[in-house]
Amino acid sequence: KIPYVMANLAYACITQELYDEAVEICLKALNIHEHNPYAWANLGCAFTHLHDYQKAYNALNKALEIENSILPALTTLCGVCLKLGKFDEGNMAAQSALQINPQDADTMYNFAKCKYAQYKLVDASGLLRKAIGINPNDSKFLNLLGCIIAKEWRVPDYSWQR
Repeated sequence: KIPYVMANLAYACITQELYDEAVEICLKALNIHEHNPYAWANLGCAFTHLHDYQKAYNALNKALEIENSILPALTTLCGVCLKLGKFDEGNMAAQSALQINPQDADTMYNFAKCKYAQYKLVDASGLLRKAIGINPNDSKFLNLLGCIIAKEWRVPDYSWQR
């Protein structure tokens, strides 16, 4: 039970933006019980916030290897795969996450970013429109949708004239 309590403590550190502390707690929890998927998932989330995407990728995959239905691990893995250029793997993580929670707007956003990076603009646009339907006030959804619409219509970039 102690490693799971430690994983919860690490999650609390993550919510307080104490990422280095979260890493330290997760590593201690994993030293006690190396098959704790929540410690691995929290470790991956902490590494993501620390911008160490390869370590995040490894930790998240370890969490999902132990338990493949941890929604935060899948959602975070999608974003990490985007940073690492592993778009197909990011798409698969997002699809798995949406099977668990079809109304997760943040997963739809990460999924849309993967599709956008692959120039699959229609798919990305559809995902973002669903996300906006769930959470219409999130500006990141609207900003990415604007980028997609601009690419779809091939609007020229006049920013150099400013």
